[in-house]
Amino acid sequence: MTAIFNPLKIFSDIATAQSWRFIYGSSGFQNWEITQQTLSNAELFLALFPIVENGEPDGGLPQTSIYDTIVWVGRKYDSTVPGDNHSSLDETEMQKYDRRLKELTYYMKENVLSELFCSASNVEIISYRISHELNQFEENVDAVQCILTFRVDWNYTNDSI
Repeated sequence: MTAIFNPLKIFSDIATAQSWRFIYGSSGFQNWEITQQTLSNAELFLALFPIVENGEPDGGLPQTSIYDTIVWVGRKYDSTVPGDNHSSLDETEMQKYDRRLKELTYYMKENVLSELFCSASNVEIISYRISHELNQFEENVDAVQCILTFRVDWNYTNDSI
């Protein structure tokens, strides 16, 4: 029997393993969480938007499911903190992109996408699209957004989830 696939737990576990703050919910909730809650300087977070599941039944039985979601990896930068090496008021937009957003892109690919793929033998990433956002939420937060589609094949036994 196939174990229940829980994508919310997978993303939560990825954030926990990296010691990142995990935020889940609608866009409005996430904006509130990021702007109203105190993110400490240089704290990384993984934000997961609601997950949409589409099934591909065969003969009335589910064979595969396609999941769509949006994932963000972000970090708060505070140039007013003495000794902060993550932000500088003297940086140009290109320098911020090169140093800050490339780092977040690396985390998205290496710590989120690769961990999702490795989380279960029945998970296949179909597509992803990454975009970069500087200074979001009026809180000096940079984020890398990934629009993600992945497939789960229900014919595999998956005891790890």
